[in-house]
Order: sequence, then structure tokens, then C-alpha cells
Amino acid sequence: MSTADTIFRIAIADPYVKFSWGYLSERERASTREVHEASGVDNWWPIKAGLDTLKQMKLVEERDEVWSLTEFGKRVRDVQAATRELRVV
Repeated sequence: MSTADTIFRIAIADPYVKFSWGYLSERERASTREVHEASGVDNWWPIKAGLDTLKQMKLVEERDEVWSLTEFGKRVRDVQAATRELRVV
């Protein structure tokens, strides 16, 4: 999947995917517990599902319950940051 397609998929994803992506894209790595606690959601399952969706999109990987951005995830984050200020004319 291309970077542009992935950015579009994030934009239309459910709120838990968007939150998890926003949290990890700022920090590059975090534990499942850390992402869950930052979300303020009582049930951790939606956050875990959001993280799993990001993993399926190849944006993050999990090792020992710590999630980190993949190289593709870092590229998507960088493109999002670079294009955030652009306006369509």
C-alpha cells in the first residue's frame, strides 16, 4: 500500500485507530498500557484493536508489549507532518 493510500485510510479510520496513531507518531514507541492510559477509555480492547489495525497497515510493530513505528510508519508520519500545512488551491 502506498503512503498516500495509508494516509487516507488513517483519515477514515475509527477513533481508536486515529488516537493510537497520533499517540505513537508523536512518541515513536509506547507500551499498550501507556497508550490505553493516555486514551482515557475504560475498556482497553478498542485501543488494542486500534493498535492491531495499525500493525496490519504495517505502520507499527509490537515486541514485548511495546509498540513502535516501522520504517514505513516513520515515512507516513513524516509525509503527514510535511503536508499538514499545505492548502488545496
